[in-house]
Amino acid sequence: MNNIDDFKTRLDNFFKFKWSIGFSNFLFNDYQGKEEGLSIYLNKERITNEVNTLLELRAINSPNFIHKKTEVFNLFNKDFFEIYKFSHDNNFLYNFCSSEVYENHFDNCFTAFKSDQIDVNLIDFICAELTKLHNDFEEIKNEIFLDKSNLNFAAKSLKKKNDFLMQKAEFLGYKILKTIEESDEYKRILFNYYKIDEKTRDFEVILDLSNTTATEKIIYLEKLGVIDFLRKKPPFINSINSLATVFSSVTGEKSGTIQPMLNAMLGKDVESKNNPLHSEKTTYRVEQQLIKIGFKNK
Repeated sequence: MNNIDDFKTRLDNFFKFKWSIGFSNFLFNDYQGKEEGLSIYLNKERITNEVNTLLELRAINSPNFIHKKTEVFNLFNKDFFEIYKFSHDNNFLYNFCSSEVYENHFDNCFTAFKSDQIDVNLIDFICAELTKLHNDFEEIKNEIFLDKSNLNFAAKSLKKKNDFLMQKAEFLGYKILKTIEESDEYKRILFNYYKIDEKTRDFEVILDLSNTTATEKIIYLEKLGVIDFLRKKPPFINSINSLATVFSSVTGEKSGTIQPMLNAMLGKDVESKNNPLHSEKTTYRVEQQLIKIGFKNK
């Protein structure tokens, strides 16, 4: 991929591959009538014969079928990642782009939204985008052919976009409500909004984080800059023990619990398993809570 046209062609072919063949069913259920969709994708970039080979192997219940199925599985994930990376590196927008690309295009997308709608504003656009993100998340969550690595970063990007939109809504003075509209024929998620009463605004956005773990507390202190700040002052410049003692007084955790984490973070062995920042999931959760209250760690 060298330019936007190449990217669009690759992306179009990828979704033809995925949607035309009903990809999740393709290798596990009924093959009949599915060959054409896969061929659309494979014709120019892969050997078309792979399709027929795969079908033939399954038809005769060959042990090589599993190997060939794995090849197609890897092909799917390779393209998913390459498209994602190219989109991020070149700032190209699509459903599963990174949150950074999404934010870069947000204003232009809102402008396009207004040109297609009547009597809409930014909060209407935010709700429409939240609905799309919810659908994209459900799609990703149920895609059995995404490997764990692709699934994790795709879900993480969608979560970051969701948080970005929620922050936008709160900044505008709105609360978002997620509702379920259900009947015998369908079930769908809708996002609506209401204006926050300015008299109770501060009360409504207060978060109770009193049930955080010791690991989370240390990550909060690090992300807020408290640890860096204190490390520049005596006696903490040369004494991690003193720092652990002080933190035990304000966190309610034992200094013996805190000290190994500080040693790992601030000492020479930063790769130690005791370093709380090595837990990406916990660190991300702390960062999102800080974002919700308006703090951004630069």
